[in-house]
Amino acid sequence: MIKYTPRHFLIYGIAVYVLLFFIGPYNFEIRSLTAIAYLAGAYLLWFFGIRCGRITCSAGVETKGNIELDGRLTDFSEFVLVALEGVIAVGTAVYLLYLWRVMLHGQLVFGDIRAQVSQMPRIFKVLQSACYLAVGIYAIVSYAQPVRSRLLKALSKIGLLSPIVLTLVTGARWSTFVILILFVTVETGNGSFKLMSAATKLLIGLTGIVLLGVCFALFARRGLSTGFATEMPYYGTIATKDIWLIIGNTALGKPVYSIFYYFTHSVPYYASVFPDINLDNLAYGALLFRIIGFFWGGFPAYKDIINRIPVLIGSYSTFLTGFMRDFGYAGSLVATFATGVLMGKTWCLRKRYKLAQIMQPFFLTMCILSPIYYIWHVGSIDFMIVTTIALHFLLKFSNRIYIRKRV
Repeated sequence: MIKYTPRHFLIYGIAVYVLLFFIGPYNFEIRSLTAIAYLAGAYLLWFFGIRCGRITCSAGVETKGNIELDGRLTDFSEFVLVALEGVIAVGTAVYLLYLWRVMLHGQLVFGDIRAQVSQMPRIFKVLQSACYLAVGIYAIVSYAQPVRSRLLKALSKIGLLSPIVLTLVTGARWSTFVILILFVTVETGNGSFKLMSAATKLLIGLTGIVLLGVCFALFARRGLSTGFATEMPYYGTIATKDIWLIIGNTALGKPVYSIFYYFTHSVPYYASVFPDINLDNLAYGALLFRIIGFFWGGFPAYKDIINRIPVLIGSYSTFLTGFMRDFGYAGSLVATFATGVLMGKTWCLRKRYKLAQIMQPFFLTMCILSPIYYIWHVGSIDFMIVTTIALHFLLKFSNRIYIRKRV
């Protein structure tokens, strides 16, 4: 039985990664045992931090308080959320129409067009970022009790397609993976999936298959693998296991090989670049918490940091590399421990505070993806978290005004 705690999702993420690593087609060489020992130590501190976060909770804090009052949605709040879903839908349509027009004037292609998209007017970048608000609406509605509007319940799930579609049309994939993991975590964790009708389950299943099919097509279009060997920056040629050469020349060869490369190269790549990570000019959070740079000009720019570390561009190297670039060797361990404390504390407070409950699927997603990506902005999860928190407090404020007027 799946247990929905940060500690267990860390274990699940590590277990899935190890399984894919050993059954995959590539014979990766681990070139630094010191790097692996450092990574293992960081994970142990993460586990320890989760435990400490739970210990610091006072006795009875998990059941103290009234989470129903903290997380209720009034009629006015439900109206606001439905209206926001409508705005997101319009924004998505406008964005797609403009993108289609731009692509028609050039060469309409299926693949990675993020470079072209980055040249779009600022208003369309704002529309793209605003669509992540749909994730916050989904999380809030999923944990709100009661939700009287059936329309809002349906739109909160349908609205997740907006950020997914805007991600896929540009050739990116991580936001899709993150949102799918969030959705499965929420629906199975709170028991909603069991209560769905058979028709709803079938529709959701077919939608998931279509989205994963598009991702598979993107792997076929953009994959790095030749089917027999691949060149990895700062690593060299990776040999292929003999048994996997059987499908090397088939139509499935390239995308299947690329999928395994995509999800398993992180640890050997991290071990390979470990000695070369530039720790001279630390970013102090600007890399992992890039969203701060959007609101505070004094914070180091995310793009400037990336340009100073070309060794990291185009490849993933576990959650820890981002911490190292921001805080150095010792600071990374402290930051990892602090992340564990934060996750343990919010998990402990999930039955008292609605916001702590809403944050759980985001933290669980970060845990399960930690062997691959920088956890604090994998798939734009930082935008999802910030917009969710902002929306939560906006609804609390609107609730107070609405209730006061009614009284």
